This record gives sequence, C-alpha cells and structure tokens, in this order.
Amino acid sequence: MNNEIKLNDLIPVNPDEYQKYRLHFAKPTFDKEAGNRYFPLQVLHNQLFEADNDGWDQWQTRMHNSKGERFPSDFVITFAQYPDNSDTFLFGGVFKIIDRDKTNDKYNIEWQSEYEKYVGRLVVKVKLEARSVYRKLDNLFPTVLIKEILPSPFYTGEKFPGYKKLDLTYNKLSEIDHGYLHDWKQVLQNIEGVYLITDEKNSKLYVGSATGVKGIWGRWISYYNSLTGGNKGLEELNEESKKKFDENYIKQNFHFSILEAYALGSIGREKIIERESMWKNRLRSRETGYNKN
Repeated sequence: MNNEIKLNDLIPVNPDEYQKYRLHFAKPTFDKEAGNRYFPLQVLHNQLFEADNDGWDQWQTRMHNSKGERFPSDFVITFAQYPDNSDTFLFGGVFKIIDRDKTNDKYNIEWQSEYEKYVGRLVVKVKLEARSVYRKLDNLFPTVLIKEILPSPFYTGEKFPGYKKLDLTYNKLSEIDHGYLHDWKQVLQNIEGVYLITDEKNSKLYVGSATGVKGIWGRWISYYNSLTGGNKGLEELNEESKKKFDENYIKQNFHFSILEAYALGSIGREKIIERESMWKNRLRSRETGYNKN
C-alpha cells in the first residue's frame, strides 16, 4: 500500500485547470548591489510574526523579471525553500491575481483564505530538475509530496532545553535565525548575561557577555554572520584557518552555551561585565583560550 500523501490531496487542482495555476518555489537570492543574501523562509517568517511586515507579499507581487512575466496565470501556489535542504519547502499560501498593474509592474493579489491554516506549517518535498523557481503544474504538481504538517507555524516540535542545557552549533544558530525555532529566538532575545564559546577541536574557550537590545541572541547572531563578532582572538584564529585552507573551521567546531542568564535590563551592564571577568578568571580563558582582555 502506498502511504504517500501528495500536495494535490490537500490542494486539489484538476488537470484541466492546470493552466490557471503556477508554482513558485522561492529560493535564497543574492542582491549584488546591496551585497545582501535574502532567504525566503526568513521573509515568510517575519511576515507571520511581525506586525505591518508584508515582505512575503512583496516577494510575490513583482510582475516581470528578465525572462518575462513571472506568473501568467490566475492563481499561484507559493513555497519557501529550507536553506540547507534543496528538496524541502515550506508552504507560503495560495494567492489569486486580481489584476495586473502594468504602470508599476506589479500584481495585485488576494490570498486564498481556505489555505491560510497551512501557511508556515505544511512542509513539502519535491525534486526540481530545472533551475527555474516559477513552474507550470504539468508533470511536476503530482510529484510534490507532503512531508509533514507542523503543529503551529515554524514550530519543529523541539522544545527549548533551558539555559543550563543549551549547547548550540552553527547549524543550530542557522535554524533559529531562519525561523525554524521561533520560540527559541524569543527566549534568547529577552535575556542578557555571560556566555561561553567552546572550540570542540582543541577545547579552547572564549567568554563573552551580552546586554542591551536583543540580548544574548543579538550577540550570537553577530558571530553567525561574521564568524568572529569582531573579537581579536577569534579574528586571529579565523585568519590562521584561512591560511590553512580551512575557512569553515569556526563553523564546524564552535559551540555556544550560557554561563549566567538574567532578564533583559534586570541587573545592569556593569554587574554583567563584572561576572564576565570572574568567569574569564575562573576558566583561565585569557591564558589558555581566545580572550585577549
């Protein structure tokens, strides 16, 4: 017995109606002028959880690209690609094109309410042989399989383990940043304190502190984006790794954990700096680790 559940079982489209639909499998893009990389999964996440954010709508409404009209159809079924899995996508909704604003080169769209409950929850798997992200239904639509339906938008079912048990790799930071663990990000944004970075390969340590806006998460995301967070000892390590043609050393070997956590703004920056210095002394991270001050 075949237990596969197909997208067509949930969003039924008769083959006679295929020409009225298009599929949009949104993938990460790079803006050469701005020098920024955009992840559709994060754009979808932000619209779902931030008031007055319509980034996902804007991702859909541009009418033309260099190859012509993006969606010459009446309806579009949208998905956002998981950044570390090319075959897995999260459902972003179905919209109807109300009209085409040729002056501003944009679609005016209306999201179909009957599928709203699956937005951010329905995970599908599909093998895209061609590079195009705008696809006709034809032979592709029947091959889109439902992988799972999350209990709530972007919730993977993995519970926050608590501060004392937290041990995050770079891959885990990526999951949090891209919205897979939305509740984890909320927790980390609302605490400040002293954290520890452990080099799993040589057991060297780096002790740091985080205060202010976005708390510990704000500090950790700077490491995720830049690898070093601007710290001298980590910058030296990164440069040394590059010379050895091991540019992924930090990503592969660093783990992030929390030594002390406090509610944001509860004890003051000076006290946290004092606790940070105490941990540096106790763990001897200046003498044997990556701390330089």
